[in-house]
Amino acid sequence: MAERRKHRRIPVEHVMEARLVVDGAQTQGQIIDLNNAGAFMATDLVLDRNTPVEIELQIPGEERSLPLKAVVARRTEEVAGKTRVIPAGLGLVFMTENVMERAFIQKAVLEALKGALATTRSNLPASAAGSAGERTARP
Repeated sequence: MAERRKHRRIPVEHVMEARLVVDGAQTQGQIIDLNNAGAFMATDLVLDRNTPVEIELQIPGEERSLPLKAVVARRTEEVAGKTRVIPAGLGLVFMTENVMERAFIQKAVLEALKGALATTRSNLPASAAGSAGERTARP
């Protein structure tokens, strides 16, 4: 099956909570992965495709958040993979064109990238981790 996403998904290695608002009702969930175009949120909420929602990402270390308009792209049940269990949740597509909202999304993506990089570095053998640090330290 061919990949249809324009942007690669970034797994969120640290806890990134989110608040989802649908028709005035709120629910909490956790962001599993995201990119500049959308996010996958672990939640038991069942919504139809193309349902408009508002999502508020809670970036670790940030006090403020912005409500972002999104639509449901898909709903999945829990899937047991080879190395991890992917929880049930919603695939969301961001529907915002506002510069401030886009900048906030980019900040969330950068936080996810930093977490993924830290996890990758911590999983490297000590000799490889030292070599990687030396390579990045050179001009």
